[in-house]
Amino acid sequence: MVIMTHTSGWWLFPDMPSNLGLITWFLISKPAVPIFLMISGAVLLGRGKSVKSSIKSAWRMAAVLIVASFLYRFVFPASPMEINLTNLELFFFVMLPGCLPFSPLWYLYLNTAILLMLPALDRLVDIKLLKYLVPLALIPMGLYTIVRQFYPDFSFFEYFRTGLIPVTLGLFLSGYLFHKTQLLKGAKKIFLPAVVFVSAIIFQVFFMYQANGDLTHFMYTNDNFSILPNTSAAICVFVLVKAFFERFPVSERTGLWISRLGQCTFGAYLVHESVFIARLFFLIGPLTQILPFPLALFVLELLIFALSMLTGALLKFIPLVKRYV
Repeated sequence: MVIMTHTSGWWLFPDMPSNLGLITWFLISKPAVPIFLMISGAVLLGRGKSVKSSIKSAWRMAAVLIVASFLYRFVFPASPMEINLTNLELFFFVMLPGCLPFSPLWYLYLNTAILLMLPALDRLVDIKLLKYLVPLALIPMGLYTIVRQFYPDFSFFEYFRTGLIPVTLGLFLSGYLFHKTQLLKGAKKIFLPAVVFVSAIIFQVFFMYQANGDLTHFMYTNDNFSILPNTSAAICVFVLVKAFFERFPVSERTGLWISRLGQCTFGAYLVHESVFIARLFFLIGPLTQILPFPLALFVLELLIFALSMLTGALLKFIPLVKRYV
């Protein structure tokens, strides 16, 4: 879904900025970050990690961030920066603190902070408490972003908002909540999330028309993962996937392969944009000569996904790297 987000933005196709299918495809991919946060919460919370262990994990993540940022500025670009004292000073004191080396790496900043907070967040893994905290974190800001779509000058008690649990932590906590609880039973745990997911996507597509053709405003608003339709869609996908594997449990061998693939995703995330999308996106032209545009885009995304996952797997064979990815 992350690759879908980074290859289906309207700005990449100036000849078809109002293509409804392209915009819908983009919106379907937007729950990717909330889902990633939910999975992280489901996996990391409740394990009782010590402060020392959390700091060690955060340092590892920060090291990946620094090295990856350096490579994305000085090695990977088509026109890399020259390594000299002036550029290094610019990199370490301006670009790196400001998340400027390469914007898709912003998640590493967030993840480092969450790892530092993990011992405290572990104290919140009480189901009754989470049923109170998660809606408090997601609903007010989710509704605020919707209202701002219609009334751009609307301000929602700024100092009240800053006192609430951030949406990012709310999503992180929600992963544990929905992993450990069964809030829906029977057919409802399939039907209701599916309906809500489709409704959330349709609702956001409606925003396009509300924007009166101002797609910059439309995309800027919907590129915000705190907007309630995005968080709702993410929760629905999480619940649906959980329900699927509960209904159709995989064998131990299949589970092992899924786990191995999962271990490649972090490396794939690190390389997919700068290494593959930046260098292979030109293929969309030749592909559209032989395939309809939607199918051509899908084939390109599959190719980038496969190469990114393969690279993520190969990184596991490098002794100095495999500890970090």
